[in-house]
Amino acid sequence: MKLNTENTYVKISLYAFFVVAAGIVLWACVNNVSRIAGVLATMVDVIKPFIYGFVIAYIFNYPYKKFTMLFEKIKTKKPIRRGIKVTICIVCTYVLLLSALSLFVYIVVPIIVNALVGLLELAPGYIDNIRYSVEKWLAAYLLRFDIPSHTIVEIMDSIVEEITKGFDLQESVKSIASFVVTMSVGVKNFLLGVIISIYLLVDKHRFIVTGKKLLYSVVGKKKGDRVLEVLSFTDKTFGGYIIAKAADSAIIGFICYIGMRILKLDYAVLISVIVGITNVIPFFGPFIGAVPSVLLLLTVSPWQALIFVVFILVLQQFDGNVLGPKLLGESTGIRAVYVVFAVIVGGGLFGIVGMFVGVPFFAVVYALISEHINEKIKQMNIKIE
Repeated sequence: MKLNTENTYVKISLYAFFVVAAGIVLWACVNNVSRIAGVLATMVDVIKPFIYGFVIAYIFNYPYKKFTMLFEKIKTKKPIRRGIKVTICIVCTYVLLLSALSLFVYIVVPIIVNALVGLLELAPGYIDNIRYSVEKWLAAYLLRFDIPSHTIVEIMDSIVEEITKGFDLQESVKSIASFVVTMSVGVKNFLLGVIISIYLLVDKHRFIVTGKKLLYSVVGKKKGDRVLEVLSFTDKTFGGYIIAKAADSAIIGFICYIGMRILKLDYAVLISVIVGITNVIPFFGPFIGAVPSVLLLLTVSPWQALIFVVFILVLQQFDGNVLGPKLLGESTGIRAVYVVFAVIVGGGLFGIVGMFVGVPFFAVVYALISEHINEKIKQMNIKIE
């Protein structure tokens, strides 16, 4: 017997059934949220190499396209097969970028490691000096209340005991071991991601064609064209923002190094790397990078820390008002308050990655919503000033 979906009672029954079913599913999800979160986390861990591969392929696609354009300009007597062109361009792309990364690791990492080792060697002396200063200040403060000296000594000993009691060598070793294991898994996923990214770039054209066929078969020609238009705009926004922000951060890191060398500040390489890396985070990046840098210089000299604070404020003013707008241009096109909103929400949901990706993502959403609203206002023939 065929169900008559045009009947009013049948429609009401179907709506009621779907509402009840959706309620049951929602109730089951709420009551098993921890189990569902665990399953999702496991799935993300499994597909992490593919996520890394997609991100690497997306970033490497820009120099790959440049190599492809250069290769097309080369004139040969016999036409070169497409597979050979793709292979040569991919090899050039990965050799160039991985060589730059290796050069950075070879030159900068040893300097950073030596700085950290030196800092760790000097750390006990710094800690003792800070402890002595605090004890001296606290003892002088307690003497104002006519507290006996032996009582002050007991108070100081109890404070030191409480501070040191929280340090557990066994737990520290476990934390270090866990960190090493996590880093090993991360390196493994990254290497797999590099391999997967090569396959993605090799078959990029096939993936695009297959995706378009699937899209048009599901939503039709008109909606499919609109989806492709949105994807093209998203790619342009993300790509332009990532490239411009990476260039901006590299320049700021280099200027920071030159400035610190001129001012004769310690840990120039380490702090410049910190400033350059954290600068990729919009708005809050300079503050995030400045805090550990100032603390690091405080262990050397409060005067150096003060000079660095003034220098970094001038540098960030230059970045925010001159260099940043020049490089980023209209890649986002959103107001400062929206940038702050995007960074806070993105960071709260996805951490450091969310703080970086939140701005271009919000820019895309903002542009699409603005376009829809303006089109509606135009159709209603309303003038708003």
